[in-house]
Amino acid sequence: MKNSIITFLFSVISFCCLAQTPFTEKTFNDIIKRFETDPKQYLSTETAPDFMFVGTGGYVSELKGFTALYDIYKPTSYVTSGTKIRQYGNTCVVTGRMKHSYTNIKTGAPRVIDELFTYTYVQNKGNWLYVSAQHSEAPNGEKPEEIVKQWVAEYNKDTKAFFIDKCTDDFIASNTNNGGKFFGKEFVKGLKEGQPADAEISDMKSFKSGDLAVVMGIMTWHHKQADGSDKPDKTVSTFVMQKKSDKWMYAGYHSSSMVQEKAEDELKQFVKEYNKDATAFFMDRCSDNFRYTNVEGKFSGKDALKSDKTHTSDSEVSDLKVFQNGNLAVFSGIHNWKDSGMKVVRKVAFTYTMQKMNGKWLFAGSHHTDVKE
Repeated sequence: MKNSIITFLFSVISFCCLAQTPFTEKTFNDIIKRFETDPKQYLSTETAPDFMFVGTGGYVSELKGFTALYDIYKPTSYVTSGTKIRQYGNTCVVTGRMKHSYTNIKTGAPRVIDELFTYTYVQNKGNWLYVSAQHSEAPNGEKPEEIVKQWVAEYNKDTKAFFIDKCTDDFIASNTNNGGKFFGKEFVKGLKEGQPADAEISDMKSFKSGDLAVVMGIMTWHHKQADGSDKPDKTVSTFVMQKKSDKWMYAGYHSSSMVQEKAEDELKQFVKEYNKDATAFFMDRCSDNFRYTNVEGKFSGKDALKSDKTHTSDSEVSDLKVFQNGNLAVFSGIHNWKDSGMKVVRKVAFTYTMQKMNGKWLFAGSHHTDVKE
């Protein structure tokens, strides 16, 4: 009887020891090593049938779906940090941070993911079975707004180099100036090497999930005028960002005019530039298909203006009537030219047509008729 009791006690002690085998840091590292070596083998032999995975972004997958990921991706490394192990009898919960790298089996493209994790294991017959996992995006200090600010700085330094380096191959964009039509990365071919710009971004708001981010803000494009003054153009801009091979890339862009400029102010700016240097004004502000109709009813284009010898003038417009729709504006009124004594020496009734192209207002048409007193 005594021997039977002793045998029974040893059996109970052995069972309890087996049931509560410590889950240590080494235990976890060995599991990660086996998983990295052959994830499909590990999942088929060391994972509970009712395993559940919750990924970054909130998607849920059972064992079959989770295993199928490794038909696409091959693990190359797992680096864990901040690991905390909590064991409660036969159950163990491990939390921490993991930076794991993969290679796409078909394309060979690398992928690096930095995530926080919670893994749950249950001991069964001396083995620790993987029963659940959850990942969430790790706080990595990368703020999309700061990345876009850096992009704008690089764009200002060299626009072409920026687009070549930062745009994805399938980059797509649209804006107000091209009528909302889509265009891709091919536009880079038309840019000049080393061409600088002068732009800034403000009032940003970002939305980020995993390898995708969207940043919205106000872009101010500074355009230097003929007289050296600044004529800013503001747009509401949306940047679509995608992380590829651990690098944020420029995947999409859309902009629209924030505020429609007052066409009357644009015309006043035109007159100011014209008064300073008419020839320079015509060369800078006239569109290539500009057409002028003089008081005799004769037509001429931009080429004829090259022979204009006027360098300074003192003129002003009055009695304005403005018709504006988006990027097109038509003005009618009176244009007066004065001599040094401020006496009006010429007065014409005019119709001026202006069109905004690539963010800049251009002089597209002019028609004069002499006003007789």
